[in-house]
Amino acid sequence: MTYHALGAGTQPVPPGAISHPAAPHAGAHLDPVLLGFGLMLRREVLDGLETEMVEACEAAAGLGDCHRTSDPADRSRWDRAAWGRHLDAAMRLEGSYGPRMRRLRGDIARLERLLDLATTG
Repeated sequence: MTYHALGAGTQPVPPGAISHPAAPHAGAHLDPVLLGFGLMLRREVLDGLETEMVEACEAAAGLGDCHRTSDPADRSRWDRAAWGRHLDAAMRLEGSYGPRMRRLRGDIARLERLLDLATTG
């Protein structure tokens, strides 16, 4: 067993000689305002990523000539081929958007649980 000396000429400190206060309640250091702000920021980033991915998928669906005259978001006019291109683009883009979106959803879920602890504890 080794004791770490604090310096030259000092007595060694045996294990357990330093007491550790009991950990405070988990909610004691959780500020609901800061948690809410973190939630808001992550939700905004997630919303932006989702919008960006949908726009990229709609652009990839490319509605040809009718794309110039109609709103690509009006999916009631999409044919089966347009839907296929949209879904193909979504599968291709999942690799670049999916990990960030899943991480943000996980962060949001954790912050929601912490906020629940902070407000009920």
